[in-house]
Order: sequence, then C-alpha cells, then structure tokens
Amino acid sequence: MRHVIAAEALRWLRRRGLWATVAVFLLLAVMSGVAMAASAEPPDEATVAQAKVDYASYLADWNENHQEWYQDCLDATPEDENPQAMCAETLAAPVKSDYVPAPLAWADGMRSAAIFAGILGGMLAMLVAASFWGAEFRHGTIATWLTFVPDRTRVWTAKNVVAVLMSAVAALVMSAVVLGVTTIGFVMFQGPASVGDWGPPLGIAARGLGFAALAALIGAAMAVLFRNTVAAAAVPVAYLVLTSMFGAVTYVPGLEFLATLMPETNLMAYLALGTTYWVPALEPGEGMVERHLPFAHGLTYLLVLTGALAVASLIAFQRRDVAE
Repeated sequence: MRHVIAAEALRWLRRRGLWATVAVFLLLAVMSGVAMAASAEPPDEATVAQAKVDYASYLADWNENHQEWYQDCLDATPEDENPQAMCAETLAAPVKSDYVPAPLAWADGMRSAAIFAGILGGMLAMLVAASFWGAEFRHGTIATWLTFVPDRTRVWTAKNVVAVLMSAVAALVMSAVVLGVTTIGFVMFQGPASVGDWGPPLGIAARGLGFAALAALIGAAMAVLFRNTVAAAAVPVAYLVLTSMFGAVTYVPGLEFLATLMPETNLMAYLALGTTYWVPALEPGEGMVERHLPFAHGLTYLLVLTGALAVASLIAFQRRDVAE
C-alpha cells in the first residue's frame, strides 16, 4: 500500500493543472488577506467627530420625544403584531457604539479571516481532488493504472489519501497567508499592542484543515460518481442557485427545521464552534427568533455527508467499468 500511495503522490506532483489551480487560489488568499488587513485601519478623526455629533443630536431628540414616538407607533401598529414589543424594540434608546465607528477588534478581524480562509481552503481542496480523479477518467489513464494495480480498493484508497494530504497542505498554506497578511495589517494600522490571543483564530484554522480534508473526499467522490471534474464545480453552483430561489422556504412557519439541514449553516457551526440563525416565531406578530446550532451538529452533519459520498464512490469505482 505504501508504494501505491507514493506512486499516486508522484502523479499528483506531476499534474501541472493542479499546481496552476493552487497558484490561483494562493493569489486569492493574498488578495483576501490584503482586504482583511485594510479593514483593520481605524476610521479617520473627522468621521469619528461627525459621528459623535450625530449621536449627541439624536440622543437629545430621543430624550425629548421618544414617549410621543412610542405612542404614535402603538397607534399605527395593528394589535395582532404585538405593538408594545415591536415599538419598544424599534424605538429603543440609541447606543453610542452604533453611531461612532471604532477600530476593528483583533478578535473579530482574525475570526473573520480564519473562517474565510477555512472556506477558501475547502473550495480549493474540493476542486483539486476532483481534478486529480477527473483527469484519470478524462484521459483514460485509470484503466492503464489498474493493469499495474488491479486492486481497485487499494487504488481508490491511495488516491484519496494523497488528495486529502495534498489538499490539507495547500489549505494550511492558504490559512497561513490570510492570517499572516491580516496580522500585518493590524500591526501596521493599530500597532503591535493590537495583536491579541492567537488561540481562537488558530482553532478555527485547525478546524479549517479538517474541513479541507472532508472537502477533498467530497470532491473526489463526486468526480468518481460523475466521472469528470466539472461535477465538483457544477454541483455547488447548482446548490447556490437553488438556495437563492428556494432559500426563503426556511422562513415559513413549520419548515424552520430545514435551516439545520443547510450545508452552509452546519459548516459555520463546525468552524466557529457553534452558530446562530433566525427562524420565524411560532406566535404571529413576534417576528424572528434566534436559534443556535451547536458544533457537534455541524461536525456530525459533515462527517455523515462525507462518509455517504465516499462509500457511494467506492462502490461505484469497484463495480463500474472504468472504460465506459
């Protein structure tokens, strides 16, 4: 088995198309890191000063008139829409932080950078793993390779081991680039003292590597099932189109459970150690209610999805004629 894995690794390294894809994604990682770094720049003094004036002006206006506004709101809101709760929320006292911009905090900026890097790394892993397998079917080399190693299970395992390892390495480099460039931005714009705890972003980055490994298996499985590389890109695109058309169905009372079945919600729960989403309240007029999806749910979802696709691809690879 070790020799088969070594041979597959050598074949991966000789695929120029895979290197080109990695190079493109590394460029995206650099550009993304620069954008994240730019967001660390504090707002200019003129903007802050004007925001303080606007806040003070509205606060004075609110203190003088909010009771009248509240009564007008109650009069204009139907009873079945819970006017007391809605008007109290709409006309709440202004909060200074909502008006006066503050420099981006290290924890928030690095969290966003790490999550983005994890998603980008997963996309890269899915694409290169699918290309690694798809090229075998496109060029017909898989049939030749099986004449040297007839055991299809060994070939399937070796190719996926290499795809997972190489994808994880590429995702690791991408995360390092995004986090490194973002850190440089914080140091440049806010000084070395702005650098805070590395634990949370590195934890997200580590889970991002796990997602890259799973994404590589998903991409490889789709390439085997559909016998081409295009499926790895076409299926996610088709999913995005469908969710943009029918995503609102999760906001229909009684169907809010569908939000827990969305891949993106579970991915966020996995990367961020839990996530929140909004569903309509059961009682009319109560608006939206916040729900929490835990890390364990996201992890289980990703493992079950990946495992099902991997098993299906192994069965297809074992039973189908590779020369079809």
